[in-house]
Amino acid sequence: MEIGLIDAWKLWATGVSVADYELWGLQILWWGRIGKFVQLIAAITIIAEIIGAKNLREFGRSLHPAYPLAHIRQLTTNAKDWVKTFYGYIRLTKREISREE
Repeated sequence: MEIGLIDAWKLWATGVSVADYELWGLQILWWGRIGKFVQLIAAITIIAEIIGAKNLREFGRSLHPAYPLAHIRQLTTNAKDWVKTFYGYIRLTKREISREE
């Protein structure tokens, strides 16, 4: 069932489970998972800020012989492709479940 942001907050505040509801075309359960991923990125950013740019550069230079830039680019491309495929799978599965109902 599709609900708006204000309605989702109201339901959540009353203690009702909103996991089965959809917000902006995506289940609220998935919005929670996305939020946890964003928290992870924020924590990594804070840790990187504490370590400092100079120390991170030195660490990166120490990795260069083991991981050439071309290899890093390929890993990044593979990761992006995986995320696109996974998101497409979620959307397709959601459509198939909607058809069955």
